[in-house]
Amino acid sequence: MCKVSVLMPVYNVKEEYLRAAIESILNQSFSDFEFVILDDNSSISIDHIINSYNDKRIKFYKNSSNIGIAESRNKLMDLAKGEYAALMDNDDISETNRLSKQVEFLDNNPDISIISSAYERLTDKKIVKHPVNVRYFDLLKGCVIAHPAVMFRIKDLRHYKLKYNPNFICSQDYELWSRAIRFLKMANLPDVLLKYRIFDESITQKKAQVAIDEDSRIKQNMLDFLTEDKHIQNNLKTMFFYAESTRKNTLLENIFSLRNIGNRKVLTILGVKIKGEIDEKP
Repeated sequence: MCKVSVLMPVYNVKEEYLRAAIESILNQSFSDFEFVILDDNSSISIDHIINSYNDKRIKFYKNSSNIGIAESRNKLMDLAKGEYAALMDNDDISETNRLSKQVEFLDNNPDISIISSAYERLTDKKIVKHPVNVRYFDLLKGCVIAHPAVMFRIKDLRHYKLKYNPNFICSQDYELWSRAIRFLKMANLPDVLLKYRIFDESITQKKAQVAIDEDSRIKQNMLDFLTEDKHIQNNLKTMFFYAESTRKNTLLENIFSLRNIGNRKVLTILGVKIKGEIDEKP
């Protein structure tokens, strides 16, 4: 078994972008990995591109029909044979030390199941960083896990049967992390380990509205998970979305706060430890 399975779905991507993505993985300083590439029935053949790399670490698969990005990622997770899985998009660029940094972190932090990192946007060179320690509340405020920079313990996601939900079009990653945080700990490395390609011109008004609606559904589901009491659920959602819409961060902090319980710090909601919240070491 290899240490890492790098998982990359491909669909109708420019050759120059695909080659840059592939070469950024093949040129990693860490070498104990398999590179699993899945073509989701692209209308443009990529066989000649993949076959031009004479590297036994590449495992190339093709879907007989287009099944979409969520199901393609789920299929890749099933194909993975490594201890860890590193996610990769077909048009991004991983820094040469990405895998080594993430493997080292997971090896040294067995309580963490999912990690991501800071990244650089290729369009404007802006560096984007998220909280190092990712808590339930952090994800309630938004997706603070950069998907194409993620590495996770394969056995942990399989144990909890965590897969992408194909009913979500724009926020499949956020929806997955919103369920994973119920069981698993997450973190972000402060190092910039990925160059992320964003195509703003491809974001239509309709797609933007879909993303907004999906994010709202995810947050509502996260709030519902905290309690089974429907009355509390409704009041909680009313308070949360009011605080979010008016940008009243102090109200959010009063709703959700860290408290010392015994010798541990736990996230509480209105002073009560929330259901499913993973304790944080002091």
